[in-house]
Amino acid sequence: LITNLTTPTIVVTLNGIGSGATAPLAGDVVKLFNGATQVATATLTAGDISAGSVNLTTSVLAPGSLSFTATVTDTAALPNVSLASNTLVVTLDTTPPVIATPSPVSIDWGSSYSEVLPIATDAIPANPVVTPSGTVNAAKPGVYTLSYNAQDTAGNNAVQVQRTVTVAIANATAVGADGLTPLMRYALGANGPSDTVQAPVVSATSNTLVLTAVVRTDDPNLSVLGTTKTDLTSGTWTTTGVSGSPAGSGTVGDQTGVTSGQRRVYTVTTGPRTFLRLEATLAP
Repeated sequence: LITNLTTPTIVVTLNGIGSGATAPLAGDVVKLFNGATQVATATLTAGDISAGSVNLTTSVLAPGSLSFTATVTDTAALPNVSLASNTLVVTLDTTPPVIATPSPVSIDWGSSYSEVLPIATDAIPANPVVTPSGTVNAAKPGVYTLSYNAQDTAGNNAVQVQRTVTVAIANATAVGADGLTPLMRYALGANGPSDTVQAPVVSATSNTLVLTAVVRTDDPNLSVLGTTKTDLTSGTWTTTGVSGSPAGSGTVGDQTGVTSGQRRVYTVTTGPRTFLRLEATLAP
């Protein structure tokens, strides 16, 4: 038997078995020993006799191997003491397992995460089972935290350790053959760099330029804005003048066939020369 309780409760059975032995009676005293040291005592009640056993909670014990025996002393003028019971050997273990600190991991967006559990060490057993908790969504960039726990045979719990798993978009701003960067592909709803997405649609009237796109709405760290400028050779792209509140955020378009709010319409009033594009940024 193994326990982590420094004051364990031992059940002593009252069977009165042995040559010349008589059954214990109410008022008799049960003494519990660890080796030669008395660690608990109890005076038997009628309820104990009826139950055929008595529970004794020990004084505080030191960790290690414990050898429990019990005796019964009657109430005679010259008390009679029973023979010692059979020995109950119990290991008292109060040392918790130790889990090795796991290293952080980084994986590419759209790949998969394979769990490698850290190792826990202990006396009993030598390598307790490590239990992980938490999940990693490789389809969504971000930093994920996984926790690890372990418990030994005695019930001692290890100090929890954690690992961070970072899901990052590789070459996020490199433009592909279709004109999209991996970051923009993610912004348009892809779950991996090879996913096909619905390309934005551009239209124009005599005085407006309109860009309509189905954009991701399930990542609060992602921002997709319409920006404009009038000269591709100079100046900076700006959201000023692009529809939406705040400027550049676009307005809600026809939501047929998409999750509510995903189809956004970015509109800018045109001048002699006007350019309109989408910009995606992903906060750490």
